Amino acid sequence: MESLPDYLLFLNKNLTCVKPWSRLATPVIACHSRTPEVFRLAANHSKQQPSKPCEAELTRALLFTVLSNFLEQSRFIALLMYILRSSVRDSVCRIIQSDIQHYWNLRIVASSLCLSPSLLKKKLKNENTSYSQIVTECRMRYAVQMLLMDNKNITQVAQLCGYSSTSYFISVFKAFYGLTPLNYLAKQRQKVMW
Repeated sequence: MESLPDYLLFLNKNLTCVKPWSRLATPVIACHSRTPEVFRLAANHSKQQPSKPCEAELTRALLFTVLSNFLEQSRFIALLMYILRSSVRDSVCRIIQSDIQHYWNLRIVASSLCLSPSLLKKKLKNENTSYSQIVTECRMRYAVQMLLMDNKNITQVAQLCGYSSTSYFISVFKAFYGLTPLNYLAKQRQKVMW
């Protein structure tokens, strides 16, 4: 189950365009298996605790392969989102992460969740968070990934995270992590060297 959000990110689809799964519909989709052996391998691997990192990656790859068999079904992504509807906060995160550099606003996100903006605010408040906190958290986590993995410069990372101003991005990053992006990067590199 924890791989499903990763799979939605992997698909790189704009989740705001996906029509929500009906609560009255049976949450099942079937398709003809073109690769039954992959299904068997995925099922066997998912039951085992991986002893090596490569086994965890193999399990993940097999699961993605199995899930990809259902992509031709028009309602498949809606079903995945329905299955993953654990919290409003998580749903908002998934939508934002589907296009992190997009200028998201509360109205668009609320509409894609079939909620009014005021109801979305209320539900997020009940989960002790806010829309702006979620957007900032998603962008900051993505920023760290870009800094550590892709060796992008600060201006590129700011733009990839949806910030038009590099200086504003740096101030938000510092408020979130307690360090500027460059200091954060230096600290992480220092940890690796020890």
